[in-house]
Amino acid sequence: MSTEKCQVRHNSLEACRQYINKKLDKELSGQYVFRVVPFPHHIQRENKMLTGAGADRMQTGMQLAFGKSVGKAAIVKENSKIFFIATPNKKASAFARKLIKQVKPKLPCKIRIIENNK
Repeated sequence: MSTEKCQVRHNSLEACRQYINKKLDKELSGQYVFRVVPFPHHIQRENKMLTGAGADRMQTGMQLAFGKSVGKAAIVKENSKIFFIATPNKKASAFARKLIKQVKPKLPCKIRIIENNK
C-alpha cells in the first residue's frame, strides 16, 4: 500500500512486476497469485525547449505549449494498493514480503506492507 499520493511511471511498475514475477515463479512455481493493481492512464507530456545561442528563434515558449507525450503514469492515492500477492503458507508469505522490500527503491513513494492471513 502507498502511504502518500504520487505518480508511478509505467516503466517503474513494469520493472517491479518483472522482478517480483521472476523470483516468485522460480521459488513457488505456480502456487501464488500476483497482481499489479494500478493502471497507468495518465499521459505525461513535455514541452521541449532549446537552449544555447540562437535558440530563441527555434521555440515558441509557452505559446502552443501542449507538448509531446513522453510516458504514462498511474496516479496512486494515499492508502491504495500497488501490488497484491497471495501465497499458500507462512514461508512463502515471508518470501513475498522480502521481495516487496527489495523493490521499494524502484517506487517513487513510501509504501507499507500489509499482511492479511485469511
